[in-house]
Amino acid sequence: MKRPPARVYVPVLAALVGAGALVGVAVSGDGPHGSPGRHRGADGALTIDAAHRPTAPDLAGTDTDGRPVSLADHKGKTVVVNVWASWCGPCREEAPALSRFHERTRGQGVVVLGLNEDDSAGAARDFAREFHLPYPSVLDPGGKRFRAVAEGLTTTQGLPATFVIDPRGRVAAAVSGPVDEKRLTALVAAARTGTGPSQPWSAAKRFNDVTGRTAGADGVQKRSDRLLGDNPESRSSRPESRSSRSGKPCRGSYPKNAVYFPCPVVHIDSQ
Repeated sequence: MKRPPARVYVPVLAALVGAGALVGVAVSGDGPHGSPGRHRGADGALTIDAAHRPTAPDLAGTDTDGRPVSLADHKGKTVVVNVWASWCGPCREEAPALSRFHERTRGQGVVVLGLNEDDSAGAARDFAREFHLPYPSVLDPGGKRFRAVAEGLTTTQGLPATFVIDPRGRVAAAVSGPVDEKRLTALVAAARTGTGPSQPWSAAKRFNDVTGRTAGADGVQKRSDRLLGDNPESRSSRPESRSSRSGKPCRGSYPKNAVYFPCPVVHIDSQ
């Protein structure tokens, strides 16, 4: 019996490839071009007005200690879903901020829920213990839950990623790249008020931001140098040459503040 071809999911790393791929990003963006009720900030975060928010999948599963966990357990609360893996360098950098945010807001109707993309439950458990994560993480070794929550919101599947679920169980915001407490606070506030920033979502606007060709009306500065960095090695680094499933941390090849260069997630589905 012929074996079906493997399916590989990797992020679109626009600034690391040629102009043709950049045009592709400009056309597709992180969602349908001109989608109503979608907004993005200068930091690249996508927020969605209450009337246009999609219902989040349940994300039920077991955590790193084998206990059952479900998004449905937190009905009526704002849930920050953080997608991570132990081999992801930026995930390690943002972990302390997520822990502090969880502790600071846990009595305010806000909870943090991790979604782990490791193949090994042991690796995920070691990471959670190393960083003393005070919140549970659902194991998602095949990436099925990640793809379900990201559907229609982003064309990339890279780590880290964060989604904010409003109290009615709808996706209110999506972020590709690391987050900090200030960013999380703003996204949770937007999820509760039902509105995003004033700038309408535009795939073409993201193209301009990534390439640094324009500085839009909102005063966004050119960022090609900031994103690519001055180090020639960072310009030539290609995620294809790195194995995210080899156990080697995804770190060192991207500029530290490069929001658009997440660690590649490679899921191979074969039977």
